[in-house]
Amino acid sequence: MTSALHAQVASFASSEIALIDYVAVVYSVGYETRSTFIASTASQGSHLVGFTFPTQREGQFQKNRIWALEHGAVVEVEAEDQFAQRLRNTLTDVIAAFHGATPDERPRFLVDISSMTRQRIADSIRILHTELGAAVEAHWVYAPATFEGSRVDDQVVVTNGAVSGYEGWGDPSLPVTCVVGAGFEGDLALGVIDDIEPEDVWAFLPRGYSPNHDVELDQLNSSLLHVVEAGKTLEYRVDQPLEALLRLDALLGGEIATRRVVIIPLGPKIFALVASLVALSAPESITLWRLSSESRRQAIDRIPDGSIVGLCVTSQGPEGADPAGGIRARG
Repeated sequence: MTSALHAQVASFASSEIALIDYVAVVYSVGYETRSTFIASTASQGSHLVGFTFPTQREGQFQKNRIWALEHGAVVEVEAEDQFAQRLRNTLTDVIAAFHGATPDERPRFLVDISSMTRQRIADSIRILHTELGAAVEAHWVYAPATFEGSRVDDQVVVTNGAVSGYEGWGDPSLPVTCVVGAGFEGDLALGVIDDIEPEDVWAFLPRGYSPNHDVELDQLNSSLLHVVEAGKTLEYRVDQPLEALLRLDALLGGEIATRRVVIIPLGPKIFALVASLVALSAPESITLWRLSSESRRQAIDRIPDGSIVGLCVTSQGPEGADPAGGIRARG
């Protein structure tokens, strides 16, 4: 059974990245230009660890891999189901080697989710903040990409099911509430909604890129928005993840006592981060759903727009965990 997350969460200023010597900067070495963007801003005293992908080694992958080898360690992932164990081994070694200046000092990690899959994001949160049982501080960061149009073509669904470690179906006799993070995947979530037949559907719409982004997003999700009742569509800003987390946590806090909850975190990966944290705070009641598609054309590069957004998550370990559990905002 997955342990519940007990953590304090706060906003994180990206200007701090270059000032902190992290025990590990964890990121995925992918085909996107932005794969190494955040890692390249880390201090010289930080230890960089990049995890490769077994497939889609195209685009900027080789360039990114060479950079990663020149600036730190690279963990080769030959099969995607190996990632969690490779990460677990790496983090275990890092924590075991840590010796703080004071007994209360925690190891600090920087985790870049920009090129991670949603399964990798969920695995990383679960392993670092619950499985290892250590008191840690992690800065979870994301580099938004420049918006150049949705570039949507025919897509084939390749993954459709609960995220491993976040199955939490709860009491099967209870009605279901479904929360969808809208994205350029358009109406792919409608198939899941038809299957699970929720009593209520909520939609979270990302804002903050550009007016053109918002118009295209709404157009691609027109069918989804048609099934969402008035007053159950919420907006969040990509550059304000703490606000998004608190809104989602507040919404579901009133639901999990009388309903099962399913979250489908499509859209920007910052929402997948927020959704994973909230789901892990109540793992028996909230199911995190992974719905991914494969384009019929080559992978699309993502160019960072120069900004970095994120959250600071501090977990206390089993001895310091708050008995009340859950997520608490820290000023």
